[in-house]
Amino acid sequence: MSLSTNTLLLYLLCWATWSSSMEIPEEVQQPPTITDQSPKRHVVYPTDDFVIKCEARGNPAPHFTWTKDGKEYDPSQDTRVTTTINSGTFTIKNSNGNLKAFQGRYRCYASNDLGVAISEEIVFITATIPRFPKESAKRIEVEEGDPVVLQCDPPSGPSPLNIYWMTSKIQRIQQNSRASQGLNGDLYFSNVQSSDNRNDYLCFAQLSRTRTIAQKEPISLIVKPFVLPNDTESPDSAFSAANSIKDRPPRFLTPSGSSSKIIALRDETLELECIADGLPTPQISWAKIDGDMPKQKATEVNFNKTLKIFNVTEFDAGKYECKAENVFDAVKHAFSVTVEASPYWIKKPRSKVYFSEENAELECEIGGQPQPQVQWKVNGKPLNG
Repeated sequence: MSLSTNTLLLYLLCWATWSSSMEIPEEVQQPPTITDQSPKRHVVYPTDDFVIKCEARGNPAPHFTWTKDGKEYDPSQDTRVTTTINSGTFTIKNSNGNLKAFQGRYRCYASNDLGVAISEEIVFITATIPRFPKESAKRIEVEEGDPVVLQCDPPSGPSPLNIYWMTSKIQRIQQNSRASQGLNGDLYFSNVQSSDNRNDYLCFAQLSRTRTIAQKEPISLIVKPFVLPNDTESPDSAFSAANSIKDRPPRFLTPSGSSSKIIALRDETLELECIADGLPTPQISWAKIDGDMPKQKATEVNFNKTLKIFNVTEFDAGKYECKAENVFDAVKHAFSVTVEASPYWIKKPRSKVYFSEENAELECEIGGQPQPQVQWKVNGKPLNG
């Protein structure tokens, strides 16, 4: 079937994003619609080839062009790039380690005689191999019963790292409510014991999706026995007296202060963390102050030191509280959580065929926090009025 002369095809693109939902038969002449594209944030690993996708449908078949960082970019003229026939997709082989030259912001344009469809902006980032800065081996001395933090300081990058604390024999450091790893990769001891004496605490950082591992220089932790002044007592009584002197109420090692403000992103995982020192070892508990804890998607991990809430929504905003408690006292920290959201569809605009002089209503309802600004474009040009 062909498009009659008294039929008007309107194609409007809501700038918030593109829609792949179609109600027009393929045989009808129609402007292009983007049907597939790479993620908006595309991280490529050192061992990967870079494939940037842009697929579209339309009648006549669309022609594809690209921009990179706002300037025209023609993949077919780049000898380092392999293009695909009748497609906007192209591939960069990572054979010469040249991916960094392609970092940037890409946008795909699919056009024919009836209009233009525009992809969302694709940000291309190369993940670097993690490397710790050069430093000498560290030696830390503490008295038995004291708190201590062994810092990992993992290298930063666009891709998350898996952090492990191990020995020189590649054995995991045993963790428990007294000694455990924090979200930042540091190893926290609420109170040290003689059994913590080691000269080979090693922090390893692994780039996710690869076997690339970086190792920090070893840390020696020397735990000295606490000696009472003018100690003339038996070893057993001296140990008991030392413990009583070191006994103390909880104090947070992280976070600092009595309260924090946290911004969580919709659909992401929220992680709140409280790690305390004290003797005896404090126990951690969690509560939501201004509402019910979302139990179906909330869980406490790392010996209750971390509260994780999955698939965060606006209903998860509010005040959360962690409490560290032992026989001497309790200390609390309050988290004020605000949930923000990038634009998301409530009602997607749909492409349709309209007859001449027929009223056309195109819906585009967007959610987000802060409230998004919506702009309409026709064939890539702003619609005024």
